[in-house]
Amino acid sequence: TDSEILVLVGQNGARLVDIARGRRISKQAAHEQIQSLIRRDYLHTEFDPHDKRAKRICYTKKGRLLSKRLRGVKRALHDKVAMAIGHDGLSTLRSLLDQTKKAVL
Repeated sequence: TDSEILVLVGQNGARLVDIARGRRISKQAAHEQIQSLIRRDYLHTEFDPHDKRAKRICYTKKGRLLSKRLRGVKRALHDKVAMAIGHDGLSTLRSLLDQTKKAVL
């Protein structure tokens, strides 16, 4: 999803291959999602300062603001779930979700 791509970009930007690997999708699929975010002005590309042959995907100002809001929502949701099921329950839930993700993907 778009939010997963935005999380993987991070404050220093990311390379396409790293985003694809993080999402466990093909580079082509990641490229299509990134292009959609670029068209909507959440991301842009720039040359990687460490490797001029490579490009990094980075936030635009609009993307940085959205990413900040998404992190806030994630924190609030985490806190709400932790209050409902406790920290042990949250650890169990996270473990089960990780196992499910590995099995499905």
